[in-house]
Amino acid sequence: WNMLNMLKKRIEINQHEQQLCLIGDAGEEFNETYLPLAGLSREHVRVGNVVLCGKENNKHPSDKEIEACSRYHVAEELAEGKPKVVVLMGASACQLVPDLHLDVEHGIPRRARIFDWEGWVVAMFHPAAGMHNTSMMIPLLADWESLGEWLNVGLPEKIYESVVKDYRLAETK
Repeated sequence: WNMLNMLKKRIEINQHEQQLCLIGDAGEEFNETYLPLAGLSREHVRVGNVVLCGKENNKHPSDKEIEACSRYHVAEELAEGKPKVVVLMGASACQLVPDLHLDVEHGIPRRARIFDWEGWVVAMFHPAAGMHNTSMMIPLLADWESLGEWLNVGLPEKIYESVVKDYRLAETK
């Protein structure tokens, strides 16, 4: 019983810390560069983490940590927030959709299911990616700009349903 109370208290503390997602340089980049490209502002979006606990030294969470932690709080956040679009930023977040491949599908809206929520999902590289690797800046900027254009169209329900994924190598432009 004591262990359960300690775990509950840890979750409450981490849920409070969760409100401080994307702060520092990555948060500034997100707020001042990427969100405006999509026509959004931080006040109008909800930002969360896939894993709330066990992120010592800012390490990437393991698959087991993602599965164990996200099942509870992400499902609850999605049920509570009822988002129309979920932007999954980074490889860890993209693991919430098992058949999603960030390197291939970044910036492309698609229908997906995350726990009990179903709707539009857009995979994006994490905002810090461009800060660590400048070659990531162009895809990040392009993806966020495309997201803004797509959002302005009004979430077309049928556009992407007829798209057939074809991953063959293109021989020409």
